[in-house]
Amino acid sequence: MSNGAYAGDPGSHGVQPGRGKRKSRVLVFGDSTFDLDVKTAAGRLAACVQARAALIAAGLFEQGAWDRGDGMTWEPLRRASCEATDRAAEWLLGDQAEPYQVAARRVLAVAAEVSGTLRLKSPEGYAYYGLYPEQYRLAAELWSIDHDSQRCIPVRVVGVRSIGTSLSAIVAAALRSMGWNVRRETVRPTGHPFARKVEIAPGEPCLALVVDEGPGLSGSSMAAVAAALVRAGVPSERIAFLPAHCNGPGKAGSERVHQWWEETSIYCTDYEPFLRAALEKQTRHVLNETGPLEWIGWTGESSAVWNLLEPPRRLVRNPRGGVLWTFAGLVPGDDGRAGVEHAARVCAQSSGTTSPLVACAEGWIGQTWTPGQTCERGNGMPECIAALARHIIACAGPSMSRTGIESSVERLQRVLEHNAAEGLGKHAATVAAGWGDEVLPQLAGCVQSGDARLRPNLWAVLPDRRVIKRECPGLDEHTCVGLQPLAWAAAAAIVEWGWGPPVEERFLSFLRTRSHRPQGLCPSVLSFFKAAYAALRLGACVMGAEAESGAARERLARAADEFCAELQRLLRQREVGRVVHAQHPCAARADLHDAR
Repeated sequence: MSNGAYAGDPGSHGVQPGRGKRKSRVLVFGDSTFDLDVKTAAGRLAACVQARAALIAAGLFEQGAWDRGDGMTWEPLRRASCEATDRAAEWLLGDQAEPYQVAARRVLAVAAEVSGTLRLKSPEGYAYYGLYPEQYRLAAELWSIDHDSQRCIPVRVVGVRSIGTSLSAIVAAALRSMGWNVRRETVRPTGHPFARKVEIAPGEPCLALVVDEGPGLSGSSMAAVAAALVRAGVPSERIAFLPAHCNGPGKAGSERVHQWWEETSIYCTDYEPFLRAALEKQTRHVLNETGPLEWIGWTGESSAVWNLLEPPRRLVRNPRGGVLWTFAGLVPGDDGRAGVEHAARVCAQSSGTTSPLVACAEGWIGQTWTPGQTCERGNGMPECIAALARHIIACAGPSMSRTGIESSVERLQRVLEHNAAEGLGKHAATVAAGWGDEVLPQLAGCVQSGDARLRPNLWAVLPDRRVIKRECPGLDEHTCVGLQPLAWAAAAAIVEWGWGPPVEERFLSFLRTRSHRPQGLCPSVLSFFKAAYAALRLGACVMGAEAESGAARERLARAADEFCAELQRLLRQREVGRVVHAQHPCAARADLHDAR
């Protein structure tokens, strides 16, 4: 590939400071979904023994039931699931558990009469961003105080699916407990993420509350619901937003969306005081301390990461010690375990390469804070290489199915082609085309990656030269890549640490000789995974730079240039290699044999 083969060199992706370029359309985020048999899902509702877990599980079931397009066949189950979510919300607000248990058994009975699966979408706020349903109760109370003189008017609470099922239920339950006449419903907006659309049926005159997490980069979902309510006959001055935060939408929102957010009453509350009390109690127990504690919003000391993609963290410490708390998630996955349970298991697996796990609370993982020298990119000391390799192996999951491998590679191929085209032009996407299909045969029987968050800033060298990861392993990320083979973690380490070829080969040699399933750890396969990883990080930095301003924008733009250059280098290698293999087919077959 010649230097002029691409539409642009690194920096052409539209985020270089001072250049007035179009918004990039990179691919980074994705919905975390899984299919679950309806009877299994109903059984999990009936098994819940804690109110918040019951509300999240019931809301997840309600979302799956309403998102099915089966008409009246599933209508009884939809009604039963709404009842269970409402009773779970009342339980969380202090009522007895028995009404929920009765409603959950009703769901179980109705589910026994239907066949099929539910496609469940993980509520992002509960899974990644440290959102709690309880904070919406407080927001509802604030709204009630402001509208006390309008109690004669019914209230229409509209939740935006997915997370809007449980959030609208907690708002509705709180308002009913204060004497309001409430009708609850949920909607699923459609269309482009930055320009959502929704339709709502007309109803009686009412006050209306739109309930959702966010707003995110555009804020278009809640604005679309508000516009639909106006079309349904609700005056705009009677509409209020109950979001997760009061910062307003990001830069991707249209002028009309921003107008909605500026003109609509907003009610939200900060859950931090309640969370701080819970984590401080646990920290004092761990440290056996009663004196003052310092709270730090620890970011991992990195300039190349967009904070929106980072899990919430709190470092709580005093001069004698501390605990690093990381939010690991409240949402049950396809195995029924919440994110915090999964992260705690992976943390135990990797006990020799991570800071010790000392507590779990409110969906957060607490680890002993370990003072040491934060690692830097390019550090090729043998202790770092060995620690990374041991950690990747220790965190590895079970073998992946053939379908699972194909799906994982397909997702990476989509990211690679899309972001290569955005960052380097259409020719780059052409070079990347078909790469995933070429590596698939060499991934048969590979194991899952358990932790690919391996950036140097998350690691520290201790005074005794041991190298450990400070952050909890096994965290889900709000990206579109999903579950991946072990080669994904190896590629992440190589790209993030920026080693030269000799150090990279020592790392891979250590990894291959100690892994019981080394499939996919050969150079030809790893090149694909490294390119896909660079493409994903390029996209994240581009999107972050466009969303941020000032110094943060500058740092992310520089990081985007670096990942763009790495992606360009890997694609050039691929194109040159394809030319050589086309000219010397016997050599190509020999290379494939060596790789295997």
